[in-house]
Amino acid sequence: MSEPAVYRILEGAPGDALVRRRIVAWRRLEPGDVRSQGSVDVPESPFLEAKVFEIALPAPVHAEMKRLAEAKSSALALSKIPLVDYEPAGVLISAAGGMAIGVWLEYLRPASWFLATAAVCFVVGVIIAVIAKRRRAVAEAAAEARWASAPERKEHDALAREIAQAWLQFGQLLKRDTGFHVEIRVAEGSNDPLRLASIDPRPMEGAKGFDPEDWLPTEGGGVRYEALHAGGEIATRAMPGTTEVGGDPAPITKSDVAPKGEVVAEHGEVADTIDERADDAPSSIDRSA
Repeated sequence: MSEPAVYRILEGAPGDALVRRRIVAWRRLEPGDVRSQGSVDVPESPFLEAKVFEIALPAPVHAEMKRLAEAKSSALALSKIPLVDYEPAGVLISAAGGMAIGVWLEYLRPASWFLATAAVCFVVGVIIAVIAKRRRAVAEAAAEARWASAPERKEHDALAREIAQAWLQFGQLLKRDTGFHVEIRVAEGSNDPLRLASIDPRPMEGAKGFDPEDWLPTEGGGVRYEALHAGGEIATRAMPGTTEVGGDPAPITKSDVAPKGEVVAEHGEVADTIDERADDAPSSIDRSA
């Protein structure tokens, strides 16, 4: 497979290092279409072809993304106060149900003692759940207020809008120049999955945020993409036969599926993604000229 084209998502200062990763984009095949050079088959549909492209962000921008994302996560963390989580209530209610079933199946004797214990567990569980719900609502409101008043809030929102707009522009340029899409419906009427996306689209929705890990290479030598299913869940999948930036050329089977958190490069590997020759990577703006 030939080396993928490189698109710079955002402009940086001259000489800035780049954080680079490879993504998968798709093109729908109509009757009579000829496959593009360097494209690969898509496991989800015989009517799509996939191709690998390389995107890049200035390293200072990515560092700022990490700083602001950590500030938001810290501000929105729920206060460490008791009775905020639902787990204790769930354990008690489940225990009550288990004891009731055990008595019904005549596994637990004496029945009167276990039924009384189950009733107490159920009532206490419901009370704890009601208290937890109210305390959690208060804690979430306090967290939202902390983030609303945080000095990083405006910086975060401005960067989120800039990245979302740059990603939209990149998708439009890619479609115009190559015919490939960064997000595409698999097939009309299909629900497994509904769509394929180059990176997790959730942070881009409404320019509400961003995930710095979306812009890092995936480990394991392969390029991964997101499959959106009908229930809203998103699975990370590996594209067979592809390699990441600096990755070893190892074949990846189409059955490889991993949670998103397991396929992101560790912080210690970020240095391997930085290309000191920033001028070698043309920007997406340059490609529109």
